[in-house]
Amino acid sequence: NVYELGGAEECLQALHRLPAEFHLAFLGEVQKGLEARVDALLKTYGLVERVKFLKPVQPDRLIGYISGADVSIVPLRPEIANHQHCLPNRIFESIAAGVPLVVPSGSEIGAFVQAHGVGVTFPDFEADSVAETLLRAVNGRRAGAFDEAIETAQRDLVWENEQTVLQEALRPVLETGPRRCLVVACKRIERNDRLFRITHTLRSMGFEVDVAAYSRPYQGLVLDGVNYLLIPRE
Repeated sequence: NVYELGGAEECLQALHRLPAEFHLAFLGEVQKGLEARVDALLKTYGLVERVKFLKPVQPDRLIGYISGADVSIVPLRPEIANHQHCLPNRIFESIAAGVPLVVPSGSEIGAFVQAHGVGVTFPDFEADSVAETLLRAVNGRRAGAFDEAIETAQRDLVWENEQTVLQEALRPVLETGPRRCLVVACKRIERNDRLFRITHTLRSMGFEVDVAAYSRPYQGLVLDGVNYLLIPRE
């Protein structure tokens, strides 16, 4: 998605410095109020023909949809505290699609990418720095520099392995306490496959599950027996 402090402007500035063969695709929605600013940047930098805005797709189509990209850039600016500590779905979706990542250093995302060798990091949000890192990532992809690391991550970083941590943490609750769990997601969850996996694991363990969020999931991600609650927004 394109939103405030989401790094879209820096991506456009970097693309302006790269050869004309480079194109950029944004997958998701443009935040209301940013459309005019983004349009102005495209015209200022002469990028109208090199940038595409693609509509979101259903989770079961997503991996194949993004697998044609050379690299996946996740340019979350650190001014938002959540950006410093999060590991968003798009990180794991890019790995599943076999696409190397380009992310900022100095964050949980950057540390993760460096630790697993599944991409490269840029040290700051200066356009030249982002552009150089994108070029390095694309050249590395073409040389197969990330193939082995991504294949290892695809095998190891899957929910079937990760869910054991959640199961072990919750097992004492099953032995001693009530079996009801409230999952709070202060976001829209129409396409949130991670939330689907978590709630599926909770249900398989015997928990009654309530999910509170800003929206309901699409029908394909609705689980029988889960109570979905809408959080009111001001």
